[in-house]
Amino acid sequence: MLSMATSVGFGVTGVMLFIFTTESLKQYAVLKAMGATSKLLLAMIFVQSGLCALIGTAWGSDCAQS
Repeated sequence: MLSMATSVGFGVTGVMLFIFTTESLKQYAVLKAMGATSKLLLAMIFVQSGLCALIGTAWGSDCAQS
């Protein structure tokens, strides 16, 4: 059950991170043009991926219990 929950969580995390990143490319370009550093943009992406990981893992765990 745990391995199934983990794989579902990683799958959801990967899809959500891909969608968030591709939809935000224009905003990242605007932030970069306004003077945001690459370090700040990477931090923003890592925060998004961490949040996606938590949501995906929780969702996978919930689906495995059903």
